Amino acid sequence: MSRPARVLVLCEYPSLHGGERSLLAMLDQPVFRTLDIHLAGPPGALATAVQRRGWTYLPVSWHDPGGRRWPLERCRFHLDQLISRVRPALVHANSLAMSRLSGPVVQSRGIPSLGHLRDILRVNRRVRSDLSAHSRLLAVSQATRHWYVSAGLDPG
Repeated sequence: MSRPARVLVLCEYPSLHGGERSLLAMLDQPVFRTLDIHLAGPPGALATAVQRRGWTYLPVSWHDPGGRRWPLERCRFHLDQLISRVRPALVHANSLAMSRLSGPVVQSRGIPSLGHLRDILRVNRRVRSDLSAHSRLLAVSQATRHWYVSAGLDPG
């Protein structure tokens, strides 16, 4: 019998706000129970909700002990190590920041990936390049999609 596909979901926040609640509602659907879901993010309310559902939650931080965000390359190094341990068939980045962080890492490893675009923020050429490294980008609305296409991301 084959093992279910392993999916690594990258979460930016430890909280249970809109993006996190939307993610949990989606993953609660029966079709997702056929996958081996691993979520990674900061410890907090999200971790508790995930563990109550019986899923794996991997505590990670992208900040130093003082709360300052690590430089992007250091975050990518740690993400690459996490991916080496988890060995996912698919990576889902659940926010713009996680999409930017993970895009080049998953592309260099040849892992299919999804970047989730929830926020409408200005992006520069480097951010567009990082986001475009994903296999697919998911926008939460037509307005969000239009914003990023207008900013230069591929409409496909």
